[in-house]
Amino acid sequence: MKRRTVRKIEKTVIVFLLALVILSCFGVIFAGVLGVGIALVLAILAAVYDRCPYCGRFAGRSVGPYCTYCGRNMDDAEPDGKE
Repeated sequence: MKRRTVRKIEKTVIVFLLALVILSCFGVIFAGVLGVGIALVLAILAAVYDRCPYCGRFAGRSVGPYCTYCGRNMDDAEPDGKE
């Protein structure tokens, strides 16, 4: 999965989590439980797919499209790591 796709999924899920937080403030308990579950899934997704395709290290919240370890542009890489 491309890094851009992972970022789009993360942004969508964060918006969904904010909606669940708002619902849980109004007394919908199930929304809070669902929000915790979705947050765990998001953390697993980031740990598995948010990696540099060249060196394989965790990209995390690096600034810009460049890997903080090897310095290569992660957005230009093919999904399987080949150039």
